[in-house]
Amino acid sequence: EAKKEVSGDKGQNYMTTFSKQPGAKKAEMGYYYRVMEKGKGKINKTDTVAIVVKESLAGGKVVKDMSKMGKALVLPLDKFPPLFQSAIMKMNKLGRLQMVVPPELAYGEEGSAPDIPPNATMVYEIQVVNVNPDLKTH
Repeated sequence: EAKKEVSGDKGQNYMTTFSKQPGAKKAEMGYYYRVMEKGKGKINKTDTVAIVVKESLAGGKVVKDMSKMGKALVLPLDKFPPLFQSAIMKMNKLGRLQMVVPPELAYGEEGSAPDIPPNATMVYEIQVVNVNPDLKTH
């Protein structure tokens, strides 16, 4: 069971290190983030937003990289999980942000087999690729 402890500590260390980087801020929800590109043009609560997400573990293992898959997640802003809503609202159109999320805001004690161990600190890079894309397909 010692392995579990290690992943928790590694995540904690990663978060501490990240929190000391220039530009890193702590969000009200409890995650740390850094806006890498602010972008231009405000995103409104009523907008539909297309984002590309790169999800990795604090140890560096990439779980999912949507840009490599050529995919984007397109949803009305209020349909995103609260965590992502919060992050998206910190950027403008075409913005890019990196966030480090403690386990309790991510996958928690369960993790998500097979890639995400229990109590994993998650690292997300979120890029807003489009806002209110003209969705002609219904």
